[in-house]
Order: sequence, then structure tokens, then C-alpha cells
Amino acid sequence: MNSRLKITAIAATAYLLSATVQVHALAQESSANQSTASETSDPENLNRDSNEDILRHALALQERQEPQNQEKLAEVRLSLATCLKCSNKLSAARELAELALETQEKLFGKDSKKNKLALMLLSSIYISSNSTHFDEEDIAKLEELLLKLAKIDREQTANLRVQLAQIYLTQKQPKQAKKQWYQCIQMLHKNLPHDCKDLASACKQIFHKLIRDEHFEDAQALARGMAQYGFNQDVLISAANGFVVLSQEQEGFGNAKKANHLAKRAFETAEKYGDKKTCSYTTAVKQYAATLRKLGKEEKAKEIENQDTKESTKTGQSQ
Repeated sequence: MNSRLKITAIAATAYLLSATVQVHALAQESSANQSTASETSDPENLNRDSNEDILRHALALQERQEPQNQEKLAEVRLSLATCLKCSNKLSAARELAELALETQEKLFGKDSKKNKLALMLLSSIYISSNSTHFDEEDIAKLEELLLKLAKIDREQTANLRVQLAQIYLTQKQPKQAKKQWYQCIQMLHKNLPHDCKDLASACKQIFHKLIRDEHFEDAQALARGMAQYGFNQDVLISAANGFVVLSQEQEGFGNAKKANHLAKRAFETAEKYGDKKTCSYTTAVKQYAATLRKLGKEEKAKEIENQDTKESTKTGQSQ
């Protein structure tokens, strides 16, 4: 009886851990910020070891069950893999995550959203495992995982590609980083509505300029912003903000006409899709007016600003 109670307690605790594991956060964690065992405090090590022991017991219990519940078995394997990744036991974590993904793909199909966490975790493990030097076979496997994930969650795929680009920069391989940035641009193009597709091509122009001038850290910063804001649900508002950012980039290059064109696109997008009371609209108006003045079009700039002032006055009166 006591033995049965212990097994039940282990299973219940493991289920709770499985339910609360934040694989999402782990997949976005930069490998540069990974903590090694020597850098982690003793209490944290003890807690991690304790969790690992509990999950190992739970996994053994699931594996002994007849018949096996394959879905739960995959979940426990993912939880243990996550725990092992936190302890930097990457080889063991990878093996378990691969088994979990293989099981889920058999159960739900290769394009199922239920595979998302396994794809994210396994991709993150591959990136962490190759943080000092990339193995060609691992890169091929990672690319396969990211292509699968892109069908399910473009935002998380973009975050992982940007993370991968950062490692390439650290390894002095800007050409490989460039490939990851351009992959993100392709996904952005697919993510945008038909009348905002030009944002992706404008984005590519900026990247081309930054790469040609070897401003790789600036390109990486732009890629991070694109991954953070270019794939969320309110993509139309993000598109307006994106045009503003690219307009400012072109200003920095001294391209006044291109900056003005992009600012106008920001204004048009914010006006068409966004509420005129939003920060996106106000920011677009300011950028558009500023670029018009640089082209000597003071009257047009005032007209745009007055339009914004009228909208603000209407809003104030209605409140």
C-alpha cells in the first residue's frame, strides 16, 4: 500500500511539473545567457536535481504501464528534457525531446499544433549544443525543425532564427547570419496582408545596406525588433510601426526620399487599419511630417499635423 501511495504521489507531482514547465520561455532563451552548473547556486542545483529525480521516476512509471499512454509518455519526456536542458545536459535532453516529437508526430501528424512545444524545445537544444561550433548534420536537422515550426508558429520561428543568427555573429560567420535574417524576411512577407507586402521588400533593402556596410550588430538589432513585433496578432498596427522604423533607418543613411516614402506608407497603413487615437497613428504622423520638412514641403507637413490635431480635439470633446 505504501509503495502504491508513493508511486501515486510521484505521478501526481510529475503531472504538476509537466503542466507548469515553461518550454515557451526556454525556446526563446539565448544560449549566451545559459547558466552552467558552476555558475548556479547550490539551492538551485538541489531543486533542479530534485525535479529531475521526480520526473525520472514518473517517466519510468509511464514506460512500465500496460498499455502505455503514448500522449502522456511524450509529455513526461518533454518535461524531463526541459529539466535536463536547464542543467545543461544537452545530449540526454535532445534524445528525450526527439523521442517525444517522434511520438507526437505519429499521434497527431507532422503539421499538428500539438507538436509546437517539442519543436521549440528541440530547436533550442540544437542551438545550445552548437553555440561554439556548428556541426553540418545538426544544422541540417535544425533547419528541418524550423521549417516545420514555421507552419505552426512563425513568431517563435523568427525568434529562434534571430537567436541562431546571433550565434553565427559570435562565431564570425556573418554570411550565415544573413541567411537567417533573410529567412525571417520571407516569413514576414507571408505574414503580411496583401497591401502591406512592400514592408518586407523595404526591410530587405535595409538589411542589404547594413550587411554591405558590415554593420552586423545593427542588422541583428533590426532582426530582433522584426521578430518581436512583426508576427503578432495585430500585424497591421505592427506594419505601420515597421514602416516608421525603416523610414528612420533610411534617414540615418541620408536617403530623404526613401525615408519619406516609407513614412507615407506608415501613415497610410495606420490611417487605414488603426484607430487614429493610437500611438501608432501619432508616431506615423510625426515621422511623415518630419520627412516632408526635410524635402522642403512645409505646407504639406502642416496639413498632416493639423489633421492629427483635429482628430485629437474630437477625441477630447467626446470624452
